[in-house]
Amino acid sequence: MKNKPLKHGFFKVPHETFDNKEFLKLENNSQFLYVVLCKLSNRYEDESGWFYRSINELANDCQKSTRWVSESKKELFEHGFIYLRKDYDETGKGRRKDFFKLNGFKFKEIVEKD
Repeated sequence: MKNKPLKHGFFKVPHETFDNKEFLKLENNSQFLYVVLCKLSNRYEDESGWFYRSINELANDCQKSTRWVSESKKELFEHGFIYLRKDYDETGKGRRKDFFKLNGFKFKEIVEKD
């Protein structure tokens, strides 16, 4: 995973997500994790918008426990704010990392249809 060049020390966060009432009802922990995922997405995403991170790397990025990350990640996934693919080792039993893709514009599309 290669870092993209940093410009001005800023990263993109979708306005639509932070204006969304469903997002605002999430636990603060999940909202914080979403911001961290935005930062990581801006730095590491591939051409299709996916990037990967292990649970330990995410915990380190957030300076939180792996349990905290797991619970927050689950809430974001269940509410449709992130897509998640799990990567397993060769045996198919041990998890190595998760692949993430942000879904920050999902709710904008729903609003536009109404």
